[in-house]
Amino acid sequence: MSIKEKLKEMTKVADDFPASESVTPPSRANMGEAMASPLSTQKKQTLAELRARIDAVAGRNTSAANSSSVSRRYIPQSQRQAHAVTRNGGSVNNDLPPLYSSYRHEGREVHNAHGSFFLVEETLEGSHRHGDFMVSDFSRICTNSLAMLADQKAIGELNCSDALFLDLETTGLSGGAGTFPFMIGIGWLADGKFVVQQLFSRDHSEEKASLAHLLTAVAQRGFLITFNGKAYDVNLLATRLVLNRFPNSLDDMPHLDLLYSCRRVFKHRLEDCSLSSVEGGVLGFQRGEDIPGMEIPQRYFAWLRRRDPALVSDIFYHNRLDIISMVGIALSLSQITTTEAVCSERDLLNMERLKIQRTDGEKDLARLLELAESADDSVAEEARETLSAIYKRDGNWEDAHRLWLRMLASRPNNFLAVEELAKYYEHRERRYLKAIDILEEFIQTAGFIASERREIIARRLKRLNRKINEKDSGC
Repeated sequence: MSIKEKLKEMTKVADDFPASESVTPPSRANMGEAMASPLSTQKKQTLAELRARIDAVAGRNTSAANSSSVSRRYIPQSQRQAHAVTRNGGSVNNDLPPLYSSYRHEGREVHNAHGSFFLVEETLEGSHRHGDFMVSDFSRICTNSLAMLADQKAIGELNCSDALFLDLETTGLSGGAGTFPFMIGIGWLADGKFVVQQLFSRDHSEEKASLAHLLTAVAQRGFLITFNGKAYDVNLLATRLVLNRFPNSLDDMPHLDLLYSCRRVFKHRLEDCSLSSVEGGVLGFQRGEDIPGMEIPQRYFAWLRRRDPALVSDIFYHNRLDIISMVGIALSLSQITTTEAVCSERDLLNMERLKIQRTDGEKDLARLLELAESADDSVAEEARETLSAIYKRDGNWEDAHRLWLRMLASRPNNFLAVEELAKYYEHRERRYLKAIDILEEFIQTAGFIASERREIIARRLKRLNRKINEKDSGC
């Protein structure tokens, strides 16, 4: 008996009860007689509505079952060569149609020694535009800049075509051994074009085959680029590789996580540093209608139950954009590092600070000197602070002293300049009275001073006065 017939049988049993019958407590017989007629009418209406809904649901199920024998059932591994899920249902032999039709590129079932998985591959021509950039621009990425951003010199010895861009779509955002990366998106530059591959595991049994394909791609590239991959993607893949008894060759690859650099350079002008925010604020690219990341696991679980390609087509689109955007972000950061980009002075200043930190003291101060003369007072002041710290670290006291005086002249309540000048006069020139004058003038003109700073000033004044007394007494 079908589901539809069973449900109708259940409603038929309910209809067999006499309309006038009602179950009433013995002590309330009169109340039961009064309520019998209204309840009977309400029951009939409810059952009629229920029957209509059952007919509608059963009708959709019957229609889907007639149009496709695979859209609602699990396809065993042994039968996957003979069956492929299509957007319109049905099955085809071997020649698989594209899983995501808007790509206009055919997907195919890939077989290797570990099984099979579904692969969608696309080659973007140099004329393809992504926001403010074209694919042909991507070849201008400077690996020396990427090496600095990653703090890994080995990247500078490679070419931009040696980069493997990686992004995962998973069944959960928390990670852990139970999280399954059902889609592995990878991309690389080749002859002025950009190749995107999306490895889709149609169920858990295809994971090993897709991981084997990933390791083959990893072996052909020199370094890895991700967005938040150090905290999530790479760790999850390490777990999955161990569980599938594969060596973790990702551990040996130099790795640039673009998220950290974006936070350091672009955070001042973005609402947050999510990939979509960086796309809009840096690349000039708007996704429009796109599936929220939190919805992706639910979509895949629905796919496992229903085998409807429409459920995962948006995931393919989302993953594809993630991979392409990472290349654009890498190019943007590279151009800011090499002064090729037209960007804000704040971007340039943040990049110079990052560069000083990452290059272990190797520095080109020309850009910082230019920024110290900026018409933007806040940029100029922060550039001077950075320069004075470099001069102080290098023992260039003359230039450092000159900058501190300039900072104090432009903003008399600049505590950093006051503190550094007081230290300089006390320890370098032994001019204790001059140091006291600087501190006392700051107290009189600064207005509100935080209690922590007041304590610092008080301790320094106490020490300076003691040194003056000791000097006067000849001790």
